Amino acid sequence: MSFFSTFFTRKITYLDSLYKDKRNTDLLHVFGAIRVMPDEGDSFDIWRHAVINTQTYAVTNGIQQRGNDFEIESPFAQRAVNEMSTKLNRMLDVDPAKIEKQYELHFTDTNESDTVRKKKLPPERLHFVKDTSFENERYRMTLYKNDQPFETHRVYGDPEYFNHAVLLDEGKRLLYTYRKTGYWGMSGGMAFLALDLASGKILHDAYIK
Repeated sequence: MSFFSTFFTRKITYLDSLYKDKRNTDLLHVFGAIRVMPDEGDSFDIWRHAVINTQTYAVTNGIQQRGNDFEIESPFAQRAVNEMSTKLNRMLDVDPAKIEKQYELHFTDTNESDTVRKKKLPPERLHFVKDTSFENERYRMTLYKNDQPFETHRVYGDPEYFNHAVLLDEGKRLLYTYRKTGYWGMSGGMAFLALDLASGKILHDAYIK
């Protein structure tokens, strides 16, 4: 077993960003790192390429490489896209522009102080409230429409951590990345959640692996 293959089953610790594919509108490129902290020596990162199919929510893992940082125009990124093209039998062409957040996200705490006025929030938003009554990380995620709560779900993890929000199908669905943890605070990793904005229902919620 090679040095890098021993880390292939580990979950991605944090993301650089999400990138669109110029040729395939149903695919998103993910470049994320696995933080390795050995018993002896300094910690280091192993960068991994993956592709998310936004129609089926299938994740295909590609190659990985040790490195201190990541650039989308690096030789590793180009090599990763080329090898993924072969793996999927599809011609891929990553768009180097990072996807900016495409939906309003807001975060508050159940014990938030009232020493300042509350900010006026947009009527259409995804609102996360941290529930501090639980020892583990747990949030209430509420979809607001016309400034009214429409649908609420529980999210385990940290939705503020390396989050990205991408609108799909001309705004009908939302794909959202966040750091997910287990039900009992078990070590987790980066995940993505797909939300139907019409019904407020969660369509998919799983680790990027």
